[in-house]
Amino acid sequence: MIDVVIIDDEVWVAKMITQIIDWGAYGFRIAGIFHDGEEGLDGIRRLHPRLVLTDIRMPGLTGLDLIQTLSEESPDIMFVIISGYNDFEYAKAALTYGAIGYLLKPIDETELKKVVLKAKKQLVSEELKQRSELQMRDTMGHTVEKLREQFFINFILGLGDRSIALNRVNEDLKLNFRVGSFQVVNLLLEQKNCSKICIDLITKAIWEVDLPTECCEMVTLNPRGDSILILNYTPEQKNAIQQILDRFFAVLLEKRPPCGITMGVGSVSGNFSDICVSYQSAHEIAMYRLLRGTNRVYSALKLPHTVSENTHTLDLNHDISLKQAFQSGDLEAVQKLTAQWIQWYFTKAQQAPQILIGGLNHLLSLYQENAPAGTRDWEAYFLERRDEIGAASSLQEVNLLLANAAKTILDSREPDSAASGQTAVQEVLRYIDHHYMQDLSLSEVADMVRLNPNYFCEIFKREAGINFKEYLVTKRIEQAKLLLKSPSYKLNEVAEMVGYRDGKHFGKAFKKLVGITPGAYRKLMLGHE
Repeated sequence: MIDVVIIDDEVWVAKMITQIIDWGAYGFRIAGIFHDGEEGLDGIRRLHPRLVLTDIRMPGLTGLDLIQTLSEESPDIMFVIISGYNDFEYAKAALTYGAIGYLLKPIDETELKKVVLKAKKQLVSEELKQRSELQMRDTMGHTVEKLREQFFINFILGLGDRSIALNRVNEDLKLNFRVGSFQVVNLLLEQKNCSKICIDLITKAIWEVDLPTECCEMVTLNPRGDSILILNYTPEQKNAIQQILDRFFAVLLEKRPPCGITMGVGSVSGNFSDICVSYQSAHEIAMYRLLRGTNRVYSALKLPHTVSENTHTLDLNHDISLKQAFQSGDLEAVQKLTAQWIQWYFTKAQQAPQILIGGLNHLLSLYQENAPAGTRDWEAYFLERRDEIGAASSLQEVNLLLANAAKTILDSREPDSAASGQTAVQEVLRYIDHHYMQDLSLSEVADMVRLNPNYFCEIFKREAGINFKEYLVTKRIEQAKLLLKSPSYKLNEVAEMVGYRDGKHFGKAFKKLVGITPGAYRKLMLGHE
């Protein structure tokens, strides 16, 4: 219960206030009734109420004096002024000292209910703010509860159980999500070494615009020094929340953060399970900073963030050129081709910025395709590179990251390259890598290295681990998987480009090796772009 003190020199007025409404129904209880200002001041200091209803004119210490005295001593007390019509100017003065409202005598039941509900709403809002501030300090600092942090980091990355029930999340993580709209906001810092200062500024700006109190629930994370906000609000609040987000970022910039900050605003979904989709769109849209700069808001609700056409690749020859440069161990050629591609993406992206996002993802996929298997955990390596590129603030930084990645890949290939010319089989392997799209037969390649086909077949399987036909099919299907990521090539065109003249034969070979049809694979990969 919330304690209330009533102060009025007219006994009947004070008594009527206690009886005119059911205070308990609103969560309040009358802690004390006093009939002059001095007695009321002592009572307030002793009882520590949250709400005080006081007459404006009383013998000795007036209600205005009372408010002035307590405004510094107990700033958390809310005051409601009781006045007659002749005291209206006094009432207005009291409002300037923080009173939340006033009541005219005789007290009207409806007006009293209104002011009590206003006080209750403000108290609840303050309680929520205090609770949320503690939560924000935990989640945005280094003492964040590990279970909650790990759950949401996994969930926004699409690694969590998307079928989990909302009430289960609330129960396990002590949250208050409700059925409604869900949205992720990603704040990326240009320099990670100033993250603590920036996170403090972000927290203050969030509260200045009352974002948490406008939401049903709000969770904050700060992985890798950046900040992520997970918002839950009613569908009717969508436009209001977007306006608050714009105002929040303006307030944040007014605080002059020590480094550039980019805010990516993700898509809105009616399903909690889709916050990973919202995060992905927020993260992708924030990459527009590479074109337009930091200290800006990029919203998936206002700008396109997916590639609807095959605008992220040049043509197949560039893919092949890069692959050949990797296979030949020519670092200079790899870096030069990469720089040319990035410049091409940058030029095209001036009119369609999403091209840059798709292009960089395509480049990273090509790099990973050409990394030598077994030399290290390339999947983890390229996840780190994607994170670094996602956090980059300039194209020069992206160029440097890819140049270093190319060197790492080729350094890992050097031992294999040195041994590759020592056997006839390895010579054939290199030949297949460059000519897999042609009609190749065992007898043809055996003749190329001047070996008996039967003997060549035997040593090929011993050296490569699989027979010639299996190796050729695997090489063709791997290249087909790369081409299927581009929606500009038809399925029969992909089949021909990797050496199949019969589309049905290609489809059977692909499904046997990959487990799904080429068409299904394309849909799956484009769905994850």
